[in-house]
Amino acid sequence: MYLTRLGNAISDAHIRFCYLGSANLTNANLSNSQIEVTNFNESNLTNADLTKTLLCDSSLIRTNLTEATIQECNFNGSFCRQAIFTNAYWDWNYADAIFHETILPNGDIENYHYDISEDVKSLQKRYDSGERNFTFEFCSLDLTGISLRGSTLYFMGLPESQLRYADLRNCNFQSSNIQRNFFDFADLSGAVFKEAGLADNSFVGVNLSDASFKGAYLYEDNGHGCCFDGAIFCRTIMPDGSIRNKGC
Repeated sequence: MYLTRLGNAISDAHIRFCYLGSANLTNANLSNSQIEVTNFNESNLTNADLTKTLLCDSSLIRTNLTEATIQECNFNGSFCRQAIFTNAYWDWNYADAIFHETILPNGDIENYHYDISEDVKSLQKRYDSGERNFTFEFCSLDLTGISLRGSTLYFMGLPESQLRYADLRNCNFQSSNIQRNFFDFADLSGAVFKEAGLADNSFVGVNLSDASFKGAYLYEDNGHGCCFDGAIFCRTIMPDGSIRNKGC
């Protein structure tokens, strides 16, 4: 499901595999709703009502929940990076949520259940020092939450690796061999996958606006393909050169 706007009253909704990135949900009534595997990245939920809402396994990166009402809400498995809960009204247990650089109602910065992998620490340090070209040779990596925006990333083989919630905007993956990996909820807007081997990857909830898959291989000989549930396609170039705008 691809949505950019919702009415202010959608209580008791059941939403799954949905892209709500950059949506204006100010004052929205999401109470008593069941929301799963949904992308709320950079959305505005100021003063929203999330009372008794199930909001599980979703992405809330740079999501604004200022003064939102979060009573008896379940965020089980959701990833909150740089989310803002300033002056929110909450009494919920976030024991199973992942917080990274998240602002709590009292203004404290929370990093909860977020253990940065050694892979991320090493690559992020190189990136922050100005490096923008990275080559990877046949190794599994945990790059959950990494930010490598604008880099050239060449994978000679990337088996069963994690790139969930990563900021990979405008990255160049041209001619890489990337198979059976997880990009779930990553921001891949403007990314280039020209002539890349991409069979059997998971792109759940990914932003693919302005991305290019021209000449890429999305299916193996046995028919295994990529999962794009909840991904957004807007001005996205597909392998055959056609433009997909389903999510605009």
